[in-house]
Amino acid sequence: MSSPAIEFEGVCKRYLIRHQKARYLKDRLTNAIRRTNPFGPRQANDTVEDFWALKDVSYRIQPGESVGIIGPNGSGKSTTLKILAGVTKQTSGRVAVNGKLGALIEVGAGFHPELSGRENVFLNGSILGMKKADIAKKFDSIVAFAEVEQFIDTPVKHYSSGMYVRLGFAIAVHNDPEILLIDEVLAVGDLSFQRKCFDKMKELKSSGRTIVLISHSMGQIESLCERAIMLRRGQLIADGRPREVAQKYVELADGRSELSEHGGADSGISITAVRLLDEAGNQTTRAELGKPLTFDIEFDARRPVSDVLFGFHLDRGQVRVYDSDTRSLGMNLGTLTGRGILRCEIPNLSLMPNSYGVQVVIYSADERPLSHAKYPHMFSIFAPRDLRRLGCGLDDEPVRGFVFGHANWRKLVAPSSKPEFTREIN
Repeated sequence: MSSPAIEFEGVCKRYLIRHQKARYLKDRLTNAIRRTNPFGPRQANDTVEDFWALKDVSYRIQPGESVGIIGPNGSGKSTTLKILAGVTKQTSGRVAVNGKLGALIEVGAGFHPELSGRENVFLNGSILGMKKADIAKKFDSIVAFAEVEQFIDTPVKHYSSGMYVRLGFAIAVHNDPEILLIDEVLAVGDLSFQRKCFDKMKELKSSGRTIVLISHSMGQIESLCERAIMLRRGQLIADGRPREVAQKYVELADGRSELSEHGGADSGISITAVRLLDEAGNQTTRAELGKPLTFDIEFDARRPVSDVLFGFHLDRGQVRVYDSDTRSLGMNLGTLTGRGILRCEIPNLSLMPNSYGVQVVIYSADERPLSHAKYPHMFSIFAPRDLRRLGCGLDDEPVRGFVFGHANWRKLVAPSSKPEFTREIN
């Protein structure tokens, strides 16, 4: 039996965070100079705090596996990749990487800003362990993949972040790695390059390479990986099939989404809560594709308020995907007094599986906002089974739309070609 490609056994990583209390600028300057002396005494107003980026994390990745590492910001994902890449060392525990490594963990990592793209290809390739002759042989392919032919002799300090990523990724994959580590930096590239990167990673995956991918994109994790690991506050809390772990991740994000309520102090009315309800009437953070959605909107009218309208909006990131309001539907709410609940029922909203935010706004008769409540991540829609079986094949997030619609495809027989007219020639 072959050895695991990656072994993490009881890995911990601790960082020291220094806090200093300096009232005046001269104190801050003095403290900065004092820190350059490692043998100098620590001041009484200095405090040091332990921050554990990883706490007793253990897992194994077998050769040929594609594994996604997910989790909220600050969960330890990037620290994990830096330990695997040898950029930093664990505080305790055992780490073993068995195979030729290729890593892209930071925009421009290993690049010298004053050198040209051409010079950095050779420099970064050498850092990754490539021989000069091999780099020269693959140089044209690297540059073509990165789409930087026009700028290859320009110092990389003039490159955009996207050009950095393209060139760094191109070098990493042309190193023919047995293990490829990819951080979230691919999000910097444009859509077409992201597609090219994932096509290349799928090609590497099909050839038996081991891939470890950090991403906040659940669609990317599900399309590329057969396994996902979830970290939270430095601890491993889930390890399994991508869809199941991804659901746990978005449920965690949705459950932590807090109400952000804005309104004038003299508006007289405010939104106090918005809840998504399941079929039993209990609060939930998940809904099934194609099923009804029911939202309860709690409000508090501190004095009688008349002629108001409620607007309800669903968002996916910065994109508005659904709108409804009481005035457009001809609903007269009359005079509102004290606490109350307004229910919004949507019988069939066919949105693609993803995480969605909710905004509710109370407007005056002249459409002046009186109260505005926002949940950036309130709930997620899940598919009961593979979208392709439901008739929609766009299940990669980079090309995923917002609206789900079942499609029926049929192959028709093309009509025979006939001339529109004939002319007899004598």
